[in-house]
Amino acid sequence: MNDIRNGTLQTALTSYKGFHIPTSLKAKGLASPDIGGTIKLFKAKGGAFQGIYVAVGPYFGFNTQVTVDQKIADILGNGTPQACSPCLVNDLSDVQLAWDYVIGYRSKFPIGGSDRDGVYLAYNQRLIKGRKYLNENTTVRLDTNASGALIPPPLNALPDPASILGLEADKGKGHATDLGFEIVRGYFQVGAGINGLNNQIEWSNFTNRNFRMAQTVTVTGNVLQAGMDFTQTKSASTQGPTVIKLPVVKTGNVAFRAAGWGAVATIADDYNGGAFNGGIERRLGPLWVRGGGRRTRGYWDPTYGIGLGGKVGIDVGFYGTHANLENKRLTAMAVSFRIGH
Repeated sequence: MNDIRNGTLQTALTSYKGFHIPTSLKAKGLASPDIGGTIKLFKAKGGAFQGIYVAVGPYFGFNTQVTVDQKIADILGNGTPQACSPCLVNDLSDVQLAWDYVIGYRSKFPIGGSDRDGVYLAYNQRLIKGRKYLNENTTVRLDTNASGALIPPPLNALPDPASILGLEADKGKGHATDLGFEIVRGYFQVGAGINGLNNQIEWSNFTNRNFRMAQTVTVTGNVLQAGMDFTQTKSASTQGPTVIKLPVVKTGNVAFRAAGWGAVATIADDYNGGAFNGGIERRLGPLWVRGGGRRTRGYWDPTYGIGLGGKVGIDVGFYGTHANLENKRLTAMAVSFRIGH
């Protein structure tokens, strides 16, 4: 990957043996953080309340699917030399950028015990104002000889060494609905939620924007070089209004919290299939020690970390992840600073 970035890609692809690229890879997701709060209209004993929730925030949704020619995967993964003309790497992606306006309902009904105990209810109605939709169909062409070395493609051969067929829209409107509840009693709590009911945006006012790389691929020594000049064409599109939908996310959670330790587990059916997160924490003097695991996209990964401090503190967490092109486990780190309880 460094050689591609630096323009020093070796023509002998077998020299990269051990890079296990999948022939098919899918991923989708949504980031829509809200900035807002609850206006409590009615309050009662035991912390009971009913209120209106108002918020606004960015909306970023994506969906991507990569396909790689099996021969390229074999050359890179196993070092098996073979001719391929052409070998194609293709990525089809949708990206949605919008503003998300939220109005909702929040309430708590006490069920005895402490002020924390109760049944908590939440409802969101989201109004989505689309700003930009991008549909990009990217194709990269690789040609190899019988020894597995890259060679220039035939002159004027199709497809091009690299091309992007783009469809854009700058006008959209949509909506989504969220529902959830949490029951808290003593040391225990349990809850469930459904996010993104009817999560969709209707896009219109489309434009075609295509990019084509000129066929100036050459080989100098053992390095593949290309004049990275793209020609761009832009035109009006006959594409009519199009509705883009995202999946409904369903979650459930249970937790136990006591003095000095706690445990939590969450299951979900989300954008990339079933998922599980679980862990425990224990206080040892000034430290909180944590450990657990998670399962996403069919892989189990460990999680662990420590926390230091009380009302002012720092937490450091480590987690395994397969969110990389080779689908192999790597370790990521997150750090947070906290002020308050």
